[in-house]
Amino acid sequence: MEDEPTLICNFCSKPICGGTAVIRAGDGVAHVRCLVEQTGLRALELQDQAARTVERAGRTVAEARKLARQARRRPGRFLVSARITAIDHAHRVLTLGPLTIRLADEIALDGLRVGMRVTIVGMATTGEQIGFQLMLDQDAPDGPPQATPQPLPASPPLAP
Repeated sequence: MEDEPTLICNFCSKPICGGTAVIRAGDGVAHVRCLVEQTGLRALELQDQAARTVERAGRTVAEARKLARQARRRPGRFLVSARITAIDHAHRVLTLGPLTIRLADEIALDGLRVGMRVTIVGMATTGEQIGFQLMLDQDAPDGPPQATPQPLPASPPLAP
């Protein structure tokens, strides 16, 4: 009866014959040739993954620099007086005609209704207007909604 090999290579699943160079691999053994091949393939995968990570990090750094430049720009102040055309209480957003203004947490939304005329002072940043002060215009005449933000004179830089 022939001697059947009892050891199987963990990588290629072929029997390990006597006289073949082997090495322990996990709980089993492997041909040295198979281990070298697998190690080379894994090294190529890791190099590819590292290259993708470096590329992604470069894009992230570029985006962070862009955001930092935008944050350093001083936002412009605005003043708008118009009728409320919509209120989003969940997001603290008022719509005044074509304008959408997010209100600071300190401004109470209680009592505001669609159709009321308000004056809001705030800061305009890239793509967003944030209202810091809201005044109700009680004696405003009825008429079509008007929403034309007016820039205010330059102010001293904001403290960091």
